[in-house]
Amino acid sequence: MKRGLMLIVGLMLAAGVCQAQVSSKAVTVTPSRGVPTQITLDLVSSTAVAGIQGQINYDSTIFSNPKVEGGLGASGFIIMGNLVTPGQYRFIVYANPTKSLQTAYTVLQFTFDTASVLPIGGSKTITYTIEAASTTGGSSISSVNFADVTVLFKRNSADNWSIYR
Repeated sequence: MKRGLMLIVGLMLAAGVCQAQVSSKAVTVTPSRGVPTQITLDLVSSTAVAGIQGQINYDSTIFSNPKVEGGLGASGFIIMGNLVTPGQYRFIVYANPTKSLQTAYTVLQFTFDTASVLPIGGSKTITYTIEAASTTGGSSISSVNFADVTVLFKRNSADNWSIYR
């Protein structure tokens, strides 16, 4: 996996840089204890995007066992993810032969197991780092910034009290 990521990044750098922007739509989730939490990655781009990669960073005391799968926007693409360490999950999306992601649809969906006890009220932030994207011509896209995910916790303490019965 690491060699594959390094090879793709190397190819993107060798092909040059495209002056374009790729970002993602803001996402807010409200997890429920013991129920898998799903987070989508919906891209906004000023050019055709052939592949993306990055790392999603999360609180490992709340979320665990991350998985990634393609949405309709990545139909027919190769999608891989690996756990770097609890709290850091890297992912890559590409196609061979090269084609464009369909940014009108969800590109990725991350699923996390959710802890059985959650904070009461408040929020946390899930962030992305090491974001990169390439064009169908193999050029690296100059500006890639995936929006943070806001995690809101219910203010209902009765939900957590039920585990003590």
